[in-house]
Amino acid sequence: MLSGETTPSKNLTVRYFIDASEVSDPSIIDTKKLYDQSEMEIEGAKCTVSPIKKYKDSDSIYYVELSWEDCTIVNSGKKSQFSVGFYGKGYTDPETHKYIVYNWDPENDWSYEHLKLGKKTDFFAVDDPPEERCDYICVYDDGVLVGGIEPDGSKPAEKTEDSKTTTTKTPSVTITTTAAAIVTTSPVAAANVIYGDSNCDKEVDVSDAVLIMQSLSNPAKYKLTEQGKANADCEGVGNGVTNMDALAVQKYKLQLISALPEK
Repeated sequence: MLSGETTPSKNLTVRYFIDASEVSDPSIIDTKKLYDQSEMEIEGAKCTVSPIKKYKDSDSIYYVELSWEDCTIVNSGKKSQFSVGFYGKGYTDPETHKYIVYNWDPENDWSYEHLKLGKKTDFFAVDDPPEERCDYICVYDDGVLVGGIEPDGSKPAEKTEDSKTTTTKTPSVTITTTAAAIVTTSPVAAANVIYGDSNCDKEVDVSDAVLIMQSLSNPAKYKLTEQGKANADCEGVGNGVTNMDALAVQKYKLQLISALPEK
């Protein structure tokens, strides 16, 4: 989950919408948490996957809601995995008395739209995450829609310019925090700099923001090369690598700014 806010809310939840028109009794649909990275890496963090809930007055649209306690999940780079569906469930035909198993069609689910599907190994990718923006999986702050498009077309309320003011407060989303910037120790030719490309793969994407945050929270494990440091310094060029650089990459990918470096 990514946000252009420098101090994101700790009360964000995510809703995945499904179409349950294939079944006459939606209560048979199960939800299950399979894995949550924040629980594994942040002390006290807890992810909750809700049972399905009815969406407004719809007869067929339901949603699963994910919420987190004792951690700021947004911009943390943490991953979650859950399942929703039913297995071998159905009904007895009143005429033939045969047991008919329901067919599950995920392709008519609202949140399935534009959802990138990957292999199991993609889930644990670090250097090249498979994430893509999906506006049909919605984000809420204390129940108020702040990201995505709901099945009835509802969108977040427009923000005023004042609400876009940024600060330099360090986000509290990492296990171990540091306020120090990573400063380059040897010069890198300006002509070779690709602003935002912290992993030096010649592209600027979400994985670069993730690596910047990882290098700040755990520099012993996640190291930037000298070229990577020069590339990563894409907000306030010359002040070293900070969390504001990761935010700049995210804002660029969300099309909140048109180019890097951010000035």
